[in-house]
Amino acid sequence: MKSTLRLLVASTGLCLASAAFAADQGQPAPTVDVTQLPAPVQTTLKQEGARIDRVEQQTDSGQTVYNATLSKAGKNYSVRVGSDGKVMKREESAAGSQQKSN
Repeated sequence: MKSTLRLLVASTGLCLASAAFAADQGQPAPTVDVTQLPAPVQTTLKQEGARIDRVEQQTDSGQTVYNATLSKAGKNYSVRVGSDGKVMKREESAAGSQQKSN
């Protein structure tokens, strides 16, 4: 009886932990105020010469990256910038084309 109860409690705990983990995975990336970004990232985004609509901080393979949504001349696009300020990816929303910077 005691072993059945222990098994039931352990199973319930695992189910709750799994549900909490799954719910956490669906959370959107936190947005970051431009003034709180690392200096190299701020410099790169300012050099784009566009309005910065939103910046999200994410971790990709252990590296912190910043996904910025920008708009310029009526076109929206996204830029992924590493903490060192290097543009890792650029995606233009209006044209649907995608460019990758190295």
